[in-house]
Amino acid sequence: MTAPEALLDDDEWPEISWQASEAIASWRRIVNQTTGDKRPNVERASVELLRLTQAEPSSKQAIVDELADIAAGAGIDADEAQAIFARAAHGSDAAPAIKNLPVA
Repeated sequence: MTAPEALLDDDEWPEISWQASEAIASWRRIVNQTTGDKRPNVERASVELLRLTQAEPSSKQAIVDELADIAAGAGIDADEAQAIFARAAHGSDAAPAIKNLPVA
């Protein structure tokens, strides 16, 4: 199998729904366009995208990987990103404040 064929192997890449891919793309744009501190928008993205993993458990790893990429692109180190994701996943005190924001 050639390298491009390996990349297209359905067993290698979980399928992400259209809704999840659109949400990921939207949050990536929002975070990239944010001036100043990008953490609040990464936190908001974490809440929304981690909720999607509950609806799409087979896509969880791919969604989490995309979220980690968004955080890294925002200049957030891996340890801080993990803390943000943990708060979002476990519904910390920060989650209710951003829970009712409009969907990006």
